[in-house]
Amino acid sequence: MTRIMKYFLLAAGIFLFGESLAQGSWTATNGPFGGNVSDLERDASGNTYAIVSQALYKSANNGTSWQKLVTVNPTTLYINDLLISNNKFYALYYSSFYTSTDGLTWTKPATTFPFSNAQKVISFGPDGFLAVYGSDGIFVSKDEGITWVNATTDKIYYYGYERVVATTNGDLYAISRNANLN
Repeated sequence: MTRIMKYFLLAAGIFLFGESLAQGSWTATNGPFGGNVSDLERDASGNTYAIVSQALYKSANNGTSWQKLVTVNPTTLYINDLLISNNKFYALYYSSFYTSTDGLTWTKPATTFPFSNAQKVISFGPDGFLAVYGSDGIFVSKDEGITWVNATTDKIYYYGYERVVATTNGDLYAISRNANLN
């Protein structure tokens, strides 16, 4: 195949593939208002949850209207990150970790946590283990937050881990600003 033909086919493929990606559209929702949205999650029933200024909001109609959830226990709950997995809610606030089945009543599965500045919580692997990460490292729980084990061997000073992703078999990959991909 000639060089010109290869470039033509490459250009045609990029044009056609790029055109199909451009067909999607975005629609603005009606809120939630009151600050920056720091996280969005969707449950198995199709409800959407948003964290706005560390408060939890729920939409049951694809963002047409939003309701701020007022927690029963604890009466004041601040959230930095939310995970919904297997019909259970997991909320993280720096050194606190909460679980809930309805988003209104929350419990701490443990009295102390080995992390003090965790930023995100993820579920990973075929058994649905939990991991939290931030400047203290990556901590893994195999019992829904009752016990935590530090999964990192190197202390990543100051910035911590920016992003952690997992494979379906449970391998974790982490990125930090001042270290390598681990």
